[in-house]
Amino acid sequence: MKKLAKPNHEENFQPQRVTQAFKVLKGNSGNNEGLQQNEPILHSTGLESAIDLVTLVQLPARKLAQTVSFYAKVLGLELEYPERPIERNTFLRTVPRTAPGLHILETPEMEFRHLHGTVNGRLQEYLALYIKDLAVLKESLSKAGADILVEPTNGYMSFFDPEGHLIGAYERTEAGIDNCFETNITGFRHVQMHVSDPASTAVFFENALGLRRFTAEDGSISMGTNSNEKNQPVIRLVQQEDPANPLPMHWILHGRPKHALELHSKNIGALAVRVLENGGTVKEELEFGGCGGYLKLYTPDGHYLWVNQNVRYSDGYKPERVPAPLIMMHRKTRSEVQAIVMEDMKPYVVEHGDLKLIGIPCISLQDMSGKYRHAKEGLLSSAKHLPSVKNPFIQYGIWPEADTQGSADLHAYILCVEVESFEGIPEWYFRTTLPPQKCVVVANKQGDFNAASLAVDQYIRERGMEVGSEGRKYIICERYNDNAEGFARYSLPIQ
Repeated sequence: MKKLAKPNHEENFQPQRVTQAFKVLKGNSGNNEGLQQNEPILHSTGLESAIDLVTLVQLPARKLAQTVSFYAKVLGLELEYPERPIERNTFLRTVPRTAPGLHILETPEMEFRHLHGTVNGRLQEYLALYIKDLAVLKESLSKAGADILVEPTNGYMSFFDPEGHLIGAYERTEAGIDNCFETNITGFRHVQMHVSDPASTAVFFENALGLRRFTAEDGSISMGTNSNEKNQPVIRLVQQEDPANPLPMHWILHGRPKHALELHSKNIGALAVRVLENGGTVKEELEFGGCGGYLKLYTPDGHYLWVNQNVRYSDGYKPERVPAPLIMMHRKTRSEVQAIVMEDMKPYVVEHGDLKLIGIPCISLQDMSGKYRHAKEGLLSSAKHLPSVKNPFIQYGIWPEADTQGSADLHAYILCVEVESFEGIPEWYFRTTLPPQKCVVVANKQGDFNAASLAVDQYIRERGMEVGSEGRKYIICERYNDNAEGFARYSLPIQ
């Protein structure tokens, strides 16, 4: 571990050298000799690094306008930025805002997932709210036709929002708090995290993030901020019921992981060190901009979280932002030739050498989006146990060249990651080696398969190229680069 530079010293503001991780094709080839792991840039403000705020809770939505309307008109939250159109994402808040905000992000059907799960055989919410009056809430929900799972009982009820997210509601009758709010919602009570071992996860949160442990009468563990800030929710740790199907506290949006929870620290540089020293993972450089800084981390269980450092704690401390395409890449070898970061909807000719791939098959077109989502989550969670995986955040979607692809029931899509070798790969993973190929590739940030396909076809047609799959057992149909352009559509190999 490198020592941190002293606060306010000039070397604190200079990014370390970023290794050349990309082979630029079509006239701009780069030298990829001597690639080595590039440690994350770590900066320290000299301030306390422990988490002192929960700043944001995020939810995916397939129908953004309908879902925002529900949270505003039925639950009574206020739009944070009412002047902005409701498109792509929307922020909501209590009135006044003395609790985390709620951020709802439009998510394609293929990448959408619910964040709640089952605990001891019973469905439980991901997000729980504090409410002044459950009777008022139930009346609003009933008028809106919302599906209520648990009727108000002993100060608790639960219901589904229009997206099918299960939301809990706890009645809080503390006049000193309730009288401060115009909204019936007076804050967030907890978010729920499914983990393999709540006790060991609690130790990580204590040592790495500086959170405080609360143990309930039933033995359940919750983690809260160790600050004097009021109305802060806790992270409730619950036992994961099915280790084969983890429930991460994030989802995939446009091919990249999207955090469902955002925290705050006055010193993300020092916090990054604590995270790494206690078994967490930091796969991206610290990022600084107009809103301050961001640390993006994974817990030992694979939950993806963001930690913000507010800009007011960055005064005189503004390291040059490292562009997203040049983030730290793991397990680089001399054979790694991953392509440049692509501009949206711009055709590129990309060349691959032999590709050794392992993957998870998705069979039949029925609920293909759900199968894809589970395959992606499975690859991301298992990759940390497979040292030969080159980069778990770059996945290839491949199709077999078979007559059965025309059958909805037999259609096969295999989501894969590249490996250096098949040694140590469990036998139940799909594996294949694709021979060298050149393809036309077009990225689309929205994940629009058809739009990217049209651009690929037009480029091939205008240049009189010949493409085909003759003699190949599998072909690449698409790629997801979570740390760069996201989704990209592949042509058949150029002949």
